[in-house]
Amino acid sequence: MEINVETCYEKMFSELKKIYPELSPELQQKIREHCKLLYFPKGSVILDYDKTCKACYFAVQGLVISRFIHNGREKVSWFMGAGDIIISVASFFRQKASDEKLVALIDTVFICMDNDALQQIYKEHLEFNVIGRRLTEEYYIRSMERNRWVNYSAKERYNLLMQQYPLLFQHARNEDLASYLGMDKATLCREKKKSARGK
Repeated sequence: MEINVETCYEKMFSELKKIYPELSPELQQKIREHCKLLYFPKGSVILDYDKTCKACYFAVQGLVISRFIHNGREKVSWFMGAGDIIISVASFFRQKASDEKLVALIDTVFICMDNDALQQIYKEHLEFNVIGRRLTEEYYIRSMERNRWVNYSAKERYNLLMQQYPLLFQHARNEDLASYLGMDKATLCREKKKSARGK
């Protein structure tokens, strides 16, 4: 897979400037110095159970699924795609073993920064702390909105996910979509048929 490094960084900095337009050339250079590009083919495990998440990943392209085990069965925590910052939250912030597994649903390209480098840049660049805070705010809001889905109908949950990550419906297994949306496979299939008919 051919990857244009410069294009990847341009995409990441474009996303960061949406939340912090004043992003300085000096900070951009420092980020470049401490990042690397990683490629995960479809089906690759990015982070496995009981491993510590030691890096944060900016998804340049691709799709990622997070799974966890509940009552002996794998369930789905979340999906994320291009433009998202991806970590195992508790594992990354506490630097402890992860209780979730991150997997590339399709060929996925990341810009990756390890936790030590992240902490060092926080110390050296005040503006990076502002970016970190605003990103935390954004993902906290997303989490709050996602928690409200439990009160929505199956159709509403389906439509919201379709709006956010339309690629999922081409690449994710029905059982994974159903698990994430909190519905059984039969209900998911009904919603898919309704959506295809434009209802």
